[in-house]
Amino acid sequence: MGSATHVLSGIALSKKIMQSRSLDEAAHEFFEHEGVYIPPAMQAQLLSDRLLRATHGATYEALHRMLNTYQADTPAGHVEAFCIQCRWPRSSGYGPFLARTQVETRSPYSDPDLLAAACRVPAHWRLKRQMQIALLKHTRPDLARLPWEFTGLPVDRSTPARIFIQRGLYFARRRASQLTRGLIPAGTQRERANHPMWFRTTLKQWLEGILLDKRTLERGYLNEASLRQIIYDHMTGRRNYSMEFGLLLTFELWNRLFIDGETP
Repeated sequence: MGSATHVLSGIALSKKIMQSRSLDEAAHEFFEHEGVYIPPAMQAQLLSDRLLRATHGATYEALHRMLNTYQADTPAGHVEAFCIQCRWPRSSGYGPFLARTQVETRSPYSDPDLLAAACRVPAHWRLKRQMQIALLKHTRPDLARLPWEFTGLPVDRSTPARIFIQRGLYFARRRASQLTRGLIPAGTQRERANHPMWFRTTLKQWLEGILLDKRTLERGYLNEASLRQIIYDHMTGRRNYSMEFGLLLTFELWNRLFIDGETP
């Protein structure tokens, strides 16, 4: 049922993707918002020239080829097909919460009839979770009166405009918390693990022991001076590089397992 819920929520869709006139336009829009976790400017500083030359444009080209393998009537349909078959079944936005409660975080199987029915709903009805909200209001009005995490308001009062305003306030408060180094509490949009604080405290020695290890640096993938700078900026509270640390740690551990042949 997980993938059908994502389809009804309109996740991965946006007005720009839906208005795309070609697969190129849709792929670029999807890649810019969903496929770039380390900004290009940071890549130029953090990654070595050799790695940049070898990987430049490769990720987008692979995504474009993958999107082109699906049969769809619209460019947006190609994006949804990719997410249904390759992305959503392998992940969960509530991963940390589900892991702590020992609930299976993957959904490799979906009811095909339910998923097919969800895909037949016009995309503009599903955009910004409006179909999901309408179904909840119609089938369970009692639940629709409960506050929703995206707005703090009851679901039946969560219009697209209110969702936009409330999420904007959330990101503004989070930015203010970064600028004041936590003096202004960030607030939580949903229950998440506190990775920024963990990397500054209990995981600090482990993080530095891997990323600044001689073996990591000698691979020639990273610029040591830039790597040390982002670690310093994170540890002093100037910036939050938790996402980047997760990617760099995963890449290095992958190298140790599959390139070095290290036993876990």
